[in-house]
Amino acid sequence: MFFAILLVALRAAAQTQPPNVPAIDLVRETVALQREPSNAHDSLAIRVYDSTGNALGYIPRITNAPLARLMDAGKQLFARLEAKAWHGDWLKIDIGVYLRDF
Repeated sequence: MFFAILLVALRAAAQTQPPNVPAIDLVRETVALQREPSNAHDSLAIRVYDSTGNALGYIPRITNAPLARLMDAGKQLFARLEAKAWHGDWLKIDIGVYLRDF
């Protein structure tokens, strides 16, 4: 069983692909979340990776605190790509974050 927690938008890491080539293959693709407690800029940082291990960006600082605390408490969170759209030379990615509860 899982519960939807949050829908967040992130600005993807710098892309080298032209706008007509998608950075992520499928909407509804599962993306990985990884805590970075030793991040020099934000101790609550959560990095987002695609299924091939490419870093996409970070959960925005304004929304990462509750998610980071859940992850630090051992809760299993996962995320799915909900939408993506190119804006000039950067990719806006909307992801849904979910809590897996057994």
